[in-house]
Amino acid sequence: MNYILEINLSFAALYLVYRYLLRDLTFYSMNRIVLILIPALSITLPLLTWETGGNAIASYVLPVVDLQSGLDAGTASSSYDWVSMAYLLVSVLFLSFFVYKLYIPVIFSEL
Repeated sequence: MNYILEINLSFAALYLVYRYLLRDLTFYSMNRIVLILIPALSITLPLLTWETGGNAIASYVLPVVDLQSGLDAGTASSSYDWVSMAYLLVSVLFLSFFVYKLYIPVIFSEL
C-alpha cells in the first residue's frame, strides 16, 4: 500500500512541476514527451532505493495488534483484494482516458 501512495505522491509532484513550469511553453512536442514520461517516472521512482548518510533516524518497532481476531482469515484478504482490484481498475481507466485525450487530437490533426 505504501508503493501506491508513493506513486500518487510522485505523480502529483511531477504534474505540479509540469503545470507551473512547462505548461505555457510553446514547445508542444517537448510538453507531450514530458506528459508521457510523468506516469512512467511516477511508477519507477518509488522502486529506487535512496542511501542516507547513516542511521540518523531512530527506529521503533510497533507491537502487532490483531484487530481481526473474530473474523475469518479469508474474509480480510478477500476484501483487501477487492479494494486493490478496484483501485487498479480506476487507475487503468484514468490512464487510458489520459492517453486517449493526449493522442486523439494528434491523430486527427495528421489526417
